[in-house]
Amino acid sequence: MKTFLLRWLIALTLLTLLPPNLIAAQTANPWDTPQGQACFEKWISESMAKLNAYNGSPDFNGRKPWSINKYGVLEGRPGVGPTSVGAPDNFPQYNNNKYWWMWDAWIPAFGDGTWRYPEWNGAGIESIRTYVLRCVGNSGSGSTNPPSVPSSACDWTGTWNRNGEIFAWTQNGAQVTGKGISDLTWTLSGTVTGNVLTGKWANSQNSGTVRIVMAADCNSFSSSWGLGDDFTTFTGNGVRGAAGGGGSTAQGAGLTVPGIDNDAANTLWNCETNDAPFGDENYDKSRCFTFRYTVPSGGIQSAVLHLAINPLEPSSDALVFAVPTMHSNCTWTNDVPCVAWGEPIPSGVTTLDRNLTNFIPADAQSQILGELNKGVLHVMLQDDTAVYCAQLVINGGDGTPLCTKENPNPSGSGAPTGKFILRTTKDVYAANENILVDFSGLDTNKGNWITIAQASAKPENYGQWQWTDGKPSGTLTFSPHAADNYEARLFLNWPTGGYTVAARYPFRVEGAGSARMTIEAPRRLALPNDLLLIPVTLRNAANVANLNFEVQYDANVIRPEGNLLKGNLLDNALFSGNPAQAGVIRNGFAQTSGLSGTGTVVNIPFRIVGKPGDKSPLNLNVTTINDPGGGALTIERIPGEILITNSDGTIPTGSGGGGAGGGGGGGGGGGGGIPRGDCDGDLRVSELDALCALEMSVQLRAVQLIMDMDNSGDVTSRDAVIILQRAVGQ
Repeated sequence: MKTFLLRWLIALTLLTLLPPNLIAAQTANPWDTPQGQACFEKWISESMAKLNAYNGSPDFNGRKPWSINKYGVLEGRPGVGPTSVGAPDNFPQYNNNKYWWMWDAWIPAFGDGTWRYPEWNGAGIESIRTYVLRCVGNSGSGSTNPPSVPSSACDWTGTWNRNGEIFAWTQNGAQVTGKGISDLTWTLSGTVTGNVLTGKWANSQNSGTVRIVMAADCNSFSSSWGLGDDFTTFTGNGVRGAAGGGGSTAQGAGLTVPGIDNDAANTLWNCETNDAPFGDENYDKSRCFTFRYTVPSGGIQSAVLHLAINPLEPSSDALVFAVPTMHSNCTWTNDVPCVAWGEPIPSGVTTLDRNLTNFIPADAQSQILGELNKGVLHVMLQDDTAVYCAQLVINGGDGTPLCTKENPNPSGSGAPTGKFILRTTKDVYAANENILVDFSGLDTNKGNWITIAQASAKPENYGQWQWTDGKPSGTLTFSPHAADNYEARLFLNWPTGGYTVAARYPFRVEGAGSARMTIEAPRRLALPNDLLLIPVTLRNAANVANLNFEVQYDANVIRPEGNLLKGNLLDNALFSGNPAQAGVIRNGFAQTSGLSGTGTVVNIPFRIVGKPGDKSPLNLNVTTINDPGGGALTIERIPGEILITNSDGTIPTGSGGGGAGGGGGGGGGGGGGIPRGDCDGDLRVSELDALCALEMSVQLRAVQLIMDMDNSGDVTSRDAVIILQRAVGQ
């Protein structure tokens, strides 16, 4: 992070995740004596005075006065921050002793005694350990020696497991070198001082700095690492031996991998346009999911696909797996190479288990094993069977219970629970634009984080990222990206949750001269029984004289009501729209000259007729598009979606993950949802929402209390003013 504040917020968050240095207890620990605690307070007083007297960056100066709170955490000026209203997560491990926690928190980052933050070096802040030990020694009360720690007598040579990643380390005197077993490109080179190893790591993709602290038993460690000279970005604990770890990236004898619902890279038949998420019990939709994991060092010995299901009618649905070469029994799925396992699914069953190392048909076994050993397996279950969760149990599993409809996430490891909303504010960005990501429905875990990654990248290959800072909802701003297809991805509870994607949202960045012409429908949330105006946008139009396109929707969830409205891009064009057939709206426009630019081509008023948790796709089909001379043009289609919330605007539990959420189910609130004052469900407040409130105030629209901003019990022009003020930042 470039600013002091962001660097500092990340550092504070990571400090709360680091385990305490489990050192042998001894009498006269400075944090346990009145004299020692007085020295800690003296360090606080002198260090904060130095910081507040130092003339640093504008951001640093703007957060003065700096102080240390009752938990030992740094805080800035009230209202500006950073602030910490609660104790660090690991505070109980320090016996709730502020001074003991500070003993591990406030030491310089580098071996030469310098801090990571220029202002701390410029102000001359001393390590709390050297200061307190000198202070206690001068007072004549207490030991001048630091508490005992493991000495260099600990042998670092051996095999180590950090959260399922296996390493082999070799010690020669104070020097330690290492290589990866699970990742053969990974290397380590470092120096041991006491119980701490500092050094450099690298693999085929990145390199950086690492700090590893050996525990007193010489058989376990805590670590922190990052890119370049930074070692504070990530944390993790490890143990001696190849066993241990667990979760979706386990590397020991076995692992249990949760399925990723609606994975964008899963392009099997109907997965892109007609997919039902976990828990959805609608008929005639595919169920698509993906498994991503690090292959165990010994390879795949066994693999069982486990599904919690509900056949919705007597079913012979096939399981379809993506493979490199099309199998003869899968040609009905069109052009994505695949193989189908077509055994009938008996009615009334609640689980389905298939041994993928005894595959049927047998002539596809080698292709399936090849995919399993790549660490990515794309799966699709044909249409009439609801799926609640999926697991891939490799080499016997890691002890995680099998998931069920009632308990779809038995490990509690941060796998998707279906209540999160994640979306970018636009589906297409220019290469020079900041990327804004909205999120909601989260808990307050400070280990939740969001990244921008290339759409084809594996979950562990993340890009620019930020913590959510323990906020249930908010907006994060990311720097501009080069032209490509991307995803915003949400990960939970780092490091426990690992690289399981909890929600994702696809978008595109276009560079100068590379903009593609698209027709796009939006993703929206909607209140029950509401009337929602849905725009269809033609983006980067280039010399278009005529266009015929269809908007396809689920008539059980939404229905057109009233007149279709001509879009703002069609000032000089003839337009006609036909909503007479349920489930499809046919539209067309024509003009003598070619139009160019970006704007709406039609606005469709939809009445919400489904129940909370239902969703309707907004699929687009272009049948004709020409330039003025009759030449055919190329256009890309970007579908949308409408998800019905509870009456209070919250997302029903079990309504799916990324985008505007999924479908199916209903009932109690699942977190997140429509913010107050958001009339059109696009997750932000604008001038159009203020107009909506004004229309409600004069009875042109049905009143929705989510638009009652002043809590008067009604929607009036005062609410429109409040919304308008928020929209323009007042």
